[in-house]
Amino acid sequence: MENIFVANSLWGVIRASSLLSKVILFLASMILLVCLFIFIYKMLLIREKLRQVALVRSSLHSAESLNDVLSMGAVLKGTLPGTVLGRGLKALKALLQGKDGQKNSLSGMELELLRDSLDQAHAEAMQKEYEYIPVLSVSAAVAPLVGLFGTISGLIQSFIGIAQARSTDITTIAPGIAEALLTTFAGLVVAIPAFIMFHYLSNAARRLDGELGALVYQFEWIVKNVLKD
Repeated sequence: MENIFVANSLWGVIRASSLLSKVILFLASMILLVCLFIFIYKMLLIREKLRQVALVRSSLHSAESLNDVLSMGAVLKGTLPGTVLGRGLKALKALLQGKDGQKNSLSGMELELLRDSLDQAHAEAMQKEYEYIPVLSVSAAVAPLVGLFGTISGLIQSFIGIAQARSTDITTIAPGIAEALLTTFAGLVVAIPAFIMFHYLSNAARRLDGELGALVYQFEWIVKNVLKD
């Protein structure tokens, strides 16, 4: 660790640091890579699912009859709206089949059952969309603490150096201070981007939640209008 004072670059400081500091820096690097992977993966998924919702909402605008509504299964297949509205369509078909050839219409109770089915599917779908996003929040909170652990370790090394050399010369305390600042820096390098990515993804997921909720409401409204008592 004593060579850390003569290192003339950040990489030189890292190479000359103690094993504990290197472990902390490695962990910080892994956490940052995981956060970046989650951010890119979730952002691409959310954008694609927003596009799917917009496409289905556009298709719903042209639905004028019960057959138009029931034939949307092909458009919905393999999409997030399909996961939600597919359950609604399944419930709708089951309710209509129970009419035994009577006029296609739904009572208030049956419409409520359809709404409950859609709301449950909506909640379950969004629960999956929020998966992994809390990892970013946890990383933003934990990374500074990991850096602080290295900071305390570096300060301890400085005081040990003072005790051994019986001197407060800068060459005695510099190695420990350098390691302390290095690990603090690493913690902030992870925490700040993770914090920003968490809020960005959270806002994107909330937007998807709102768009999906609007789609569910639009579907319910269309069903009410094409199935009048």
